[in-house]
Amino acid sequence: MGLAHGSSCRPGEGSVARAARRRRLHSTSITIRHSRTRRLLALITLVAAVFLFAGGCSQHNPNQNVTHVIGLQHQPSPKIVVVHPLPGRFTFRIHMFSITNQDDPIEDIAPDKYGGTWLALGSRLVHIQTDSHITNVFLPDRSKQMFSWSPLCLAVGHDGTIWGAYVYTISSPITGFFELPPHGEMSALDYQSTSIEQGATASVRPDGSAWFVLPGSERIALWRPPKPVRYFQLRTGAILYKTRPDPSGDLWYQTTDGKFGGINAEGTHLQRDVGFYFPYDFAFGADGALWLAQARSGHRFIVKVSNKNSAVQYLLRANKGDVPVTLVRPRSDGLTWFWQSDNRAGLLSSAGWYDSVALPKSMQLSTLGLNLAAVSSDKSLWIVGTSSCGCIAHISVEENRAQPRS
Repeated sequence: MGLAHGSSCRPGEGSVARAARRRRLHSTSITIRHSRTRRLLALITLVAAVFLFAGGCSQHNPNQNVTHVIGLQHQPSPKIVVVHPLPGRFTFRIHMFSITNQDDPIEDIAPDKYGGTWLALGSRLVHIQTDSHITNVFLPDRSKQMFSWSPLCLAVGHDGTIWGAYVYTISSPITGFFELPPHGEMSALDYQSTSIEQGATASVRPDGSAWFVLPGSERIALWRPPKPVRYFQLRTGAILYKTRPDPSGDLWYQTTDGKFGGINAEGTHLQRDVGFYFPYDFAFGADGALWLAQARSGHRFIVKVSNKNSAVQYLLRANKGDVPVTLVRPRSDGLTWFWQSDNRAGLLSSAGWYDSVALPKSMQLSTLGLNLAAVSSDKSLWIVGTSSCGCIAHISVEENRAQPRS
């Protein structure tokens, strides 16, 4: 008997077998349809997520940017190294400069690439060279009306370009940013929407752009002429009187919960919890390690935290008890500058020793960790005294080879 066209019968196949095969085919068809449905739903979900993400980014709201957490969530127990004084390891040379008074305070300090430093002082920039030669530089008056421009903060790039913020007054104060190349004309940009008050800071990124921190408006600006200035609104809790860049150019600050917040050039917010809260001072080494000046339970510590949050806690011992360390500045050779509140400056070695020197009594420093200080290209330290002393110290060292290592 012939088979009808389109029949699913097979020769020699019984009715029971045919029914079973039809059920299997039907089940396979349902499975395929369900699989296609799941893939279609997944595709729709992915497309919707892309559109939502694009819509959120188009608003350029920095509070919606992803927060990138640096380091480990778990804080390992720090390694404690007791550090003892090793007098005579270095010969310290201190040069004092008295160049201002209480009514004309130094607003900022920025070392140059030759070992000297620049100061933002009153209505001028002051350049101090290593041979003690002092030069005053007045910002050019773009208004041509003989108004005095006062620099508020400074930073010097690797090419010698000076970056900063300024204020001048016509009918009302006008503030802005400036860029002054070593050989060329100054670029300036007035910033009138919010004033740049005292306390602003500047730092230069590796790509040649500059950060400007505006504490009054809780904003950070990024500028690289001729491009326009980009502004980033910081999240609630940022403490902006003390900011530090890391070697990659990301900018970091302390937060009111004792942690560290940061921001990169893309506007991504950064967060880091190193387990040591509210240090007097912090700075980054050339290797990216975070250094802290910390005091706990009457002891003074200098803490080094690696990029993976492993910490070494250096406990400084002194002959006359423990004195808080309120400033720390790492050098590129593994030694670290510090200043302690009994008016001594010193160098710490990770090998377990330090050497220090007493500063002149005329050199008055803040015990609150608000001192202006910077390490120059020759690894010497420039440090500014309080406004009442109106002075700046330059501390260089020479290693005494005859002194055995501890």
